[in-house]
Amino acid sequence: MKPLLIALAVALYSSDELFAAQPEPQTLRCELAVIGGGSGGFGAALAAARLGVDVVLVERGDQLGGNSVRGGVNVWEPVIGATSFPFELYQRLKRQTNTVGIYSMGRHQSTFDPAREAYRYPGGETVIDSKRNYLDTLKRHGLAHANLHGVVFEPEAMSDAMLALLKETGRCRVLLRTKFKDVTMSGGRVHSVTLQKVEFTGNRSTTVTQTLVADYFIDATGDALVCAKAGCEMMTGQEARAQFNEPGAPEKATARVNGVTQIYRVARVAKPAVEPLPEGIPTNCWWGKTFPVAQISQSPNGDLIVNMLPTMEGTEFMQLGYHKAREECQRRVRAHWHDLQTRCDEFRGYRLDWIAPQLGVRETHRVVGEYVLTQNDLDAGLSGPKSSQGIPYTATLMNPATPPAARGAAQALGQAHRAHRLA
Repeated sequence: MKPLLIALAVALYSSDELFAAQPEPQTLRCELAVIGGGSGGFGAALAAARLGVDVVLVERGDQLGGNSVRGGVNVWEPVIGATSFPFELYQRLKRQTNTVGIYSMGRHQSTFDPAREAYRYPGGETVIDSKRNYLDTLKRHGLAHANLHGVVFEPEAMSDAMLALLKETGRCRVLLRTKFKDVTMSGGRVHSVTLQKVEFTGNRSTTVTQTLVADYFIDATGDALVCAKAGCEMMTGQEARAQFNEPGAPEKATARVNGVTQIYRVARVAKPAVEPLPEGIPTNCWWGKTFPVAQISQSPNGDLIVNMLPTMEGTEFMQLGYHKAREECQRRVRAHWHDLQTRCDEFRGYRLDWIAPQLGVRETHRVVGEYVLTQNDLDAGLSGPKSSQGIPYTATLMNPATPPAARGAAQALGQAHRAHRLA
């Protein structure tokens, strides 16, 4: 059986419990290895495991969910359009108190009404709406704010729900705090991957290196790390219009990528006040003319989730590198929060409570595949793409000679792909 590398272009990163009761051996074997435990990697692993495939899911963080958990993007947009795994997760969260809710749109700076509002809201607002249910989030209403509803959830509860669903399959081992390091190729295909995990015993740490051998691989790292190590052709930035015949693309290629956000949460306090800035952080916006607007969402437990749009331009992020960029973004968070409290009295009743442990990175490198989803596919809507290559796993599913593990991997990718397109 020849190993196969399947690339899944979904952003993610990141829980504590391992399903294996005993220490893992230095060499692991499975039918399907999913590298990256964000939303896409979780969906692929769950779909395959439910089809009877032996799965190992590798995640470098301490939680599953990626940007939606560790990145602080604890909100599903209106028209999520998914009634399978997302709805199952929603139902799990509903069993607990203050872990999930349906939101409606609140104030927005573009709809400022001086007759009703004391000042222009510093961005957009969503609030928990007890009159709404999950079905309201699936309806298509255009862009009228009054008709847009989505799901907001607590990140830790979401990660726990993901872990529970995977564990119930009995077919998926989850390796947390485990980093992908390298690939071993054989005959032009991925044979195995090298993993590293740091284990702590008291005050001592030990780096454990493991080899994961699988029949099939899904790269769900968001940055296509496995694909890059395997020698796949990569691309970054905006392609020229002629490359994929996208009408909205620039005439010439650019290095521009989507911006990065450092999401933070604020919690209520009994005594309103403006929190002082840490030493060395100025009161003005040193990276732009004015502080960015923010999407501010009420969380199920009453906190506010603040998403500065963006915290850093994508090009600057790529130049600085992740760690330096995160340090700078945390400084910007404190300045941004101080500005909100200074300008808007309502925020003085909150304090800075949490800064997401990872940046919300929307885009870095992408794979040049046999078929690349483009603006034309999005414009075609759910009925597209027209090309038979648009769904790259179709041939695998329809081939009667396809081994069960390959069929499971292809279906897993398909379900994750559909959920991604519908989200």
